[in-house]
Amino acid sequence: MGDRPGNPGRGRGICVLAGIRPHGFAKTGLPDFIRLALAWSEIGAAILFLIPRVMVAGGWLLIGVLVFAIVLHLLHGWFNVGPLVVYAVGTWAVMAGRAQMSAKN
Repeated sequence: MGDRPGNPGRGRGICVLAGIRPHGFAKTGLPDFIRLALAWSEIGAAILFLIPRVMVAGGWLLIGVLVFAIVLHLLHGWFNVGPLVVYAVGTWAVMAGRAQMSAKN
């Protein structure tokens, strides 16, 4: 069940939120701090995106994190970035809807 014997599930919480698996990331050769930085920045941006007063700032941060993740995937030859693109476009659409609603009021 765990990542390694004697170390059950270490690091899985953040990886699940980020949509990656620890052993898959280990194959990239990149240091673990990049995975953690991406995961925590995505979590922080998503939390900001949920707060109405700072939704636009959180949305742009979230789009930035997703674009960075897309570039990182493409540089490693992983071309399955469809879900990341959908998340980024969805974030943009929510921000555009919010701007439209603000303009009407």
